[in-house]
Formats: sequence, C-alpha cells, structure tokens
Amino acid sequence: MQNNGMKCAVDNDTRGAEGTGYIITGYEGIKYAADKGCAVINCSWGGGGGQFEQDVITYATINKNSLVVCAAGNNSSSGTFYPAGYKYVLSVASTNSSDIKSSFSNYGSSIDVCAPGSSIYSTLWNNSYASFDGTSMASPIAAGTCAIVKSQFPSYNALQVGEKVRVTSDNIDGIQSDFCR
Repeated sequence: MQNNGMKCAVDNDTRGAEGTGYIITGYEGIKYAADKGCAVINCSWGGGGGQFEQDVITYATINKNSLVVCAAGNNSSSGTFYPAGYKYVLSVASTNSSDIKSSFSNYGSSIDVCAPGSSIYSTLWNNSYASFDGTSMASPIAAGTCAIVKSQFPSYNALQVGEKVRVTSDNIDGIQSDFCR
C-alpha cells in the first residue's frame, strides 16, 4: 500500500514497510475511521473486491456519513479497479501538469474526478522527499478538496460533498474523450 508517498506497513504485514499487506486491513481501516467520525477517508490503495468490501463502503458512507475517496489505479485501463469502482466512492484518476490524463492512470466511466498525480513531490519515511507518480498521489489531493468543501458546507452529507466536488470540477473530456472531469 502507498499513501501519497509514504509506504505503510499494516498490522499483519510481517515483511516491514515495503508497501504490501492484506487488503482486508484497508477495509478495517475504513470502518475504524468512519466509526471515529472522519468526514473524508482517503484510500491510496487497491486490490480485489466483493460484497463484504462494498458493505464496508456503504456502512462508512450511508451509516456513518464518511466520504470514501479512492485512487482509480495505475494500469492505463478502463476496467474496474477496487475500491474505486464501488458504489458511493469518489474515484480519482491522475492528470499531468498539462491537465491531460497521466499515461499510467486508469480511465473511463467509473472515474468521478481527476487530480494531479504525475511528478508529485512528497515525503519519505526517512525525513526526506522525492517525486512520485500515481493515482495514489491524486487521491489525497481530491480528498483534501472534499474536506474543504465539507468545511464550507457542514450540513452536506458525504454523498453531497462528493457530488459537489464532481460537478464543479473542470470537465477535461473535451481535451481527452472517455476520461473524466
């Protein structure tokens, strides 16, 4: 797993902070954050999915009013990538500095918004910095935008916050068809 430039070890990852672990821990993290009252939850990771995972997203969004924002994947594919492909998720693709789809970014009808994800300068575990590419860089930017919207419209529920961000984003479809807003 990678979260905006920082490798994260999860509880049952015995290999250290190499960026891998069991995907179930990510969904446990979503539930934990929602139960603690987080208004916006960023997921800069992906993996397989099923009904249990959709149920966690639904619980967080509908029952706990937490917007789940997810990286769309880095396979340059229009296929569905999870958790970004679940209902109630704000899925985030990556653009470059010219506001064009990053070459690696997933795209298509399952994408809700785009954010910068190419050459993003971020932190490292050893108190240094480096440049990274990925929808895992774009997703936290979109999540931060959602947090700003929530602070300006505190009465909005999670779905309204996500929809406000989606419909007020620049539509770059005219620049590159079948991509995203």
